[in-house]
Amino acid sequence: MSENPPPADSKDGKSNDGKVDNKKLIATNNVLSTARTSQTNLRGWSPTSGGSVETLKSGLDGIWDSPVAETLSAKMTTAVDSVDSDSGVMATIISDLSSAASQQEAYPGKKVDPNEHSTEANWKIF
Repeated sequence: MSENPPPADSKDGKSNDGKVDNKKLIATNNVLSTARTSQTNLRGWSPTSGGSVETLKSGLDGIWDSPVAETLSAKMTTAVDSVDSDSGVMATIISDLSSAASQQEAYPGKKVDPNEHSTEANWKIF
């Protein structure tokens, strides 16, 4: 027994069965893509004077020997690591967005009945 092929999509995102694109899923994936690009850009950042994100963490080493320099260096390391680490802010944002996209894809799905899922069908995509 053969199954019917899925309906062809039209240019307006509406399929033959009346379902439309899940715009909430599209928007979530757009933000996820931007977050991943931002993380890549952060990790690849280098100041015009040379160096990398890692040089931010060691920027005060050797400049002067004092408790203030050690404290500031530790604060810089903590700040950079809180953003650019596998458990930092960017990783958390990406993880949360990935989970949200997976949940949307699983239910209600990539295509939704606009009468049953009006939020997803009418989500604003910027």
